[in-house]
Order: sequence, then C-alpha cells, then structure tokens
Amino acid sequence: MQDVYTQILGISTVAAVVTAAVALLLMNFSRSGRTVDESRAWLKRIIITWAILNSLGFIMAYVTPFFAGGTWTP
Repeated sequence: MQDVYTQILGISTVAAVVTAAVALLLMNFSRSGRTVDESRAWLKRIIITWAILNSLGFIMAYVTPFFAGGTWTP
C-alpha cells in the first residue's frame, strides 16, 4: 500500500506543480484583471486538492494498517 501511496504522491505533485506554474504564469503576464482573479482562484483550488489527495493517501497507507482485522494493533 505504501508503494501505491508514493506513486500517487509523485503523480499528484507533478500535476500540481505543472498546473500551478501555468496559473502563476497567467497571473504574472496577464493584462486582464479577470484573468488574474481566475488564476488566483485556480491556484487556491490546486493547493487544496493536492493537500486533500495527499492526506487521503497518508491515511490509507499509514493509518489503516493499525486497524487490520477490525481491531487496534499498535
């Protein structure tokens, strides 16, 4: 399960960096205020989604083995 978590972490990180870079480029080089506002909103969504995906992966990879078999096994 930890291998799957590290693969998801890698893929989601690369995707977040690429899309965040596009949003930042649009924000910095756009002359339209509307585009800047939309880019800022997209950047916020990207960060929130990346954090949620990684926290779910963390829970699946590291917390669920403690509850294997329906009981707490530290």
